[in-house]
Amino acid sequence: MVSLLIGDLIYKECVLINCQEAALTMQDYVLTCRQVIYRSRFDKQIFFKWIERIDSIRRWEAFHDTRYLYVTVPIPDDDLKEIIGLFYRCNIEMKQLSVFLNEHYNQDWFCNENMYWYSSVFTHAPKREECQGGAFRLQYPCQEIPNPRNNDAQLEFAPVLYSSIDKTLLFEWISYITSIHAWYISGESIYLHVDMLITDYDLLELLALLYRYNLNMKQMCVFLREDNRHWFYDLGVGFWHQYVFDTHE
Repeated sequence: MVSLLIGDLIYKECVLINCQEAALTMQDYVLTCRQVIYRSRFDKQIFFKWIERIDSIRRWEAFHDTRYLYVTVPIPDDDLKEIIGLFYRCNIEMKQLSVFLNEHYNQDWFCNENMYWYSSVFTHAPKREECQGGAFRLQYPCQEIPNPRNNDAQLEFAPVLYSSIDKTLLFEWISYITSIHAWYISGESIYLHVDMLITDYDLLELLALLYRYNLNMKQMCVFLREDNRHWFYDLGVGFWHQYVFDTHE
């Protein structure tokens, strides 16, 4: 288990995988996803669950550390927004998405410089975190959150979401982590009640979730114990280390 906990993971397939027996057609465009980094087992599932739920991704193939997505064009706006969200969330090269720009159908929203993806798709500038057009936060009624039980810690975070699938997969990931005994939503925030004796496996999943969704990771230091210190803190090489323990490489 420890071998999975000390660094980032790039899963590689050494053979070409055909998910469907379908030849490339003139209506397909191939998107390339090189060296997608996954930081836990469910983090890897996020990528594949997402592409499987986008109808315009007709099939995918993998060779070594690269995945090829076969996208049917013209692509509906909703599917394009899902692909944008997937690529932004998973830090995949986004310049290739500019091929989907169509002045007659989607230019008004796709090429809008106030959108969160604009600089990543259409310019060479770094991501502009202040541009949140097209993204959204949770909007639920505010409610009083029950106190966690004696052996639980309470975590709070307010995620920025990029699509409906992005939101769905966040809650699927939370439900997947068995050491999360309960969770609540109030306003824009999610509150997790997490077992203080969280397993190593679940701790890695929770670290990966907070990292993937760009959430405050400092609150995770509460889970440092003598029995997990050797990989969680002492090695100092995990993707989480500087964010949880306020260190700098």
